[in-house]
Amino acid sequence: ILSMFVILLSASGPAKANDQKTVIPVPAPISCKSADYKTITLKFKFQDLDYHIYRSTSKNGNYQLIEKFEAYNGHTWFTNDWENHYIYDKKNRKYIYKNTEEFTFIDYSVDFNKTYYYKVQHSDGVEIGNFSTVISAKTKLTKPHIVHGYGTSGNRAKINWEKISGAKG
Repeated sequence: ILSMFVILLSASGPAKANDQKTVIPVPAPISCKSADYKTITLKFKFQDLDYHIYRSTSKNGNYQLIEKFEAYNGHTWFTNDWENHYIYDKKNRKYIYKNTEEFTFIDYSVDFNKTYYYKVQHSDGVEIGNFSTVISAKTKLTKPHIVHGYGTSGNRAKINWEKISGAKG
């Protein structure tokens, strides 16, 4: 009995059935682009894990956590086609989408004509993985959509287009 007691004291912690560390995959970016003058859309290969999204205004600058999305935190997912699911933010805008292929985050808290840098980590709720590669996008105006164009007298053309949100003039 004494020898068993000594062995238990010299052990380096509680025994586990599987003593291997969980390997958290590094998020795989698909794209990062300006959706319009005040939003940037980030797409990653979907993993059924938590997403910690960090943003900076310079590539090697100070990154701030802007979204901590916990995969199993009682979110209400909405769908209209049973494949794509989305969540609304506090202003009733769709801001997180997911399907079996992609996880999409829409950043609405950006300024016009500015470049933003992002990096993302996965977590399983206990362990946190390594950062993804840094991805970036610069907010910009969308291209105008020409509604109608026609020639007029005197070799002139008249073109009508839809107003672009954020454009002046």
